[in-house]
Parts: sequence; structure tokens; C-alpha cells
Amino acid sequence: MSPTAVPAAGEQQATATVPVGMPAHWWAPGLHLAERLALPGTPAADPGQEPADRARRRVERWRTAYRLDRDGRFERRLAELGIEEADLTALLAEPAQELAGRASLPGWAARAEEVLAAMPPQGELPEGGVPPGGHAGLTLVVAPFARHAVDELAAAVRPKGWTP
Repeated sequence: MSPTAVPAAGEQQATATVPVGMPAHWWAPGLHLAERLALPGTPAADPGQEPADRARRRVERWRTAYRLDRDGRFERRLAELGIEEADLTALLAEPAQELAGRASLPGWAARAEEVLAAMPPQGELPEGGVPPGGHAGLTLVVAPFARHAVDELAAAVRPKGWTP
């Protein structure tokens, strides 16, 4: 990301909390179409044959899976967005690192990094252990996010006089 990039409303600048083993741009493929269309600049002219082929196959799967190939629905939807199929394919083929260079770290990715940075050491179950009938693997993944959500909720309701 460019050091001069200004985050959009609800977004934050990238932080140094990227989870171990993940590239700094891990979040970029998660940007939805509207977010990508709102970014400054455009994807590189030629992402390479393999990414372009993969993007074309993805577009074709969308057309058939959602029956968008009927009655010109797909083309109408693209026209509503002000793009053509070639633009969509270019957005989908853009390498994650380049896409991240045009974007600011979204709020959801910043929260995920915050939660992952606060996770207990690998294999350590959360306080209280595994819920009855629960699965340790799922608990290890979900518990930190649930704990973060509960903390955010508690912080939001405290000013209103409610205490958990």
C-alpha cells in the first residue's frame, strides 16, 4: 500500500499486526466488487496468462451458476455498475499484492488481525475449555473472535448503564 493512501470511511491504515505466516496483503482478495470499483487507479494491463484465464473461468462459473446468462441479465448488471466484462475480468485477475497497493486495510481485516494477534499460543484452549459436545479445533478458531465480539458489545452497552 502506498504510504499516502487515505483510508475510506470505516477503514484503517495497515498495521504491523499481520498474523505470522500470512502475507501483508492477505485481505485483498476479500474485497468485494463495489470496494474494488471504488479504488483509485486500475488493475495492471496484463496480469499474466494464468491469472487472466482463472478470472475468465470464474466469470463463466458465475454466469452459469446464477443463471446470469439468461435474457442479458449479466450484461445489464455490469452496465449498472458502469463496467464491461473485460473490466470485471481485469479486477478479478489483479494480483492480491497489487490490489492491496491500491486499497487501504478494511476495518474487517484490521479487526481480524487484532483478534489473531491476541490469540493464545497454538493449541491452547480458551478459558473454560471446550463446550460440551464441542470440537476443540473449531473452539480454537471461533473463541477468540467470539471473545472479541463480546468485549466490543460490552464496551458499547456500558455507557448506557448496562454491565455484563
